[in-house]
Amino acid sequence: MKKISFLNYFIPFVLLAIFGTLECRCSISKKSHIKAMRRRKKRIKDDFFETKSKSVEFNDMKAEYFIIKNEKNQYEQASSDLFIFSYDRPLQLYALLESIKKHIKGIEDIFVLYRASAKEFSSAYSRLVEEFSDVWFVKQSNPPNDFKELFLTILRESTTSYALFAVDDIIVKDDVNLSECIQVLEQTKAYGFYLRLGQNITGPHEHKKREMLPVHFKVSNQIYVWQFAQGNYDWHYPNTVDMTLYRKSEILPYLQHLSYKNPNALESQWAASFAQWNKTGLFFSESKVVNIPVNRVGEQSTAPVMNSYSLKDLLSFFEKGLKIDIAFFYKINNTAPHMDYKISFLQHHIRS
Repeated sequence: MKKISFLNYFIPFVLLAIFGTLECRCSISKKSHIKAMRRRKKRIKDDFFETKSKSVEFNDMKAEYFIIKNEKNQYEQASSDLFIFSYDRPLQLYALLESIKKHIKGIEDIFVLYRASAKEFSSAYSRLVEEFSDVWFVKQSNPPNDFKELFLTILRESTTSYALFAVDDIIVKDDVNLSECIQVLEQTKAYGFYLRLGQNITGPHEHKKREMLPVHFKVSNQIYVWQFAQGNYDWHYPNTVDMTLYRKSEILPYLQHLSYKNPNALESQWAASFAQWNKTGLFFSESKVVNIPVNRVGEQSTAPVMNSYSLKDLLSFFEKGLKIDIAFFYKINNTAPHMDYKISFLQHHIRS
């Protein structure tokens, strides 16, 4: 009879103990991984709103919003003033104003601060003054030196507590109610409401790099919030004159002390001065506006352009009674705030 050694006798038990321990460790490791993921997710959300207590406060505000939005509240009829900057682009300005009238509700007053380099452009703007009689047109008489003074004057004297800025190559592509934007802005205490951003803004940036959609949370129907520190490129650019809604009381102190002589310098100086990256911004699931950079005006502009038409070409089209066909841009799926599109024209009754 063959003898069974002591080692052979205990090997099965040793192996069973080892594999049982490994299985147990794998199970524990898996559970620990899940717990770690949950802790990380909670930590991200807490960090997103700075502290745990602030996160709870935000959740309370969010729940309150869903109750309030179906009832009357102090912001239900709130409105904002709109400030537009234009320079030698009456044709594009017409398209912007037409799209605003078609798609935006909740505007109190529209102010256009414009500059004309020649009498032909000045005459074209005069026809816009006649066409849009309910819009306040303010012409620069000593450009560029009078820009800041004129801008701050109309900003201070405007009647609402909110300011929405725009440049003349923007087209509003979908419906938006600024009263709703103001409600959520106040209830979430966000810094601004960004109509140029949306979950569709993930395409190549002007520096040929793709946008990364930051961590964001839903706070209302089709409205989301993100923290500036979490974003990059357009999602890391809180101060902009491209269709963003702000509280005047929050931005006016900065705008008064910066040095600028045109909208491009205003935005660059304002953007460089921002340091509160823990603040948050709001956006719709789909962006509401798009920039159509047909050409560039101003040496300080760094925005991408198509250069498909010269300023004189576009002025000639306007003088012949043509306008941009804004219907083409209705709910267009742009993947970046500035997109290259071949614009088409329609006949209009404005003639020189």
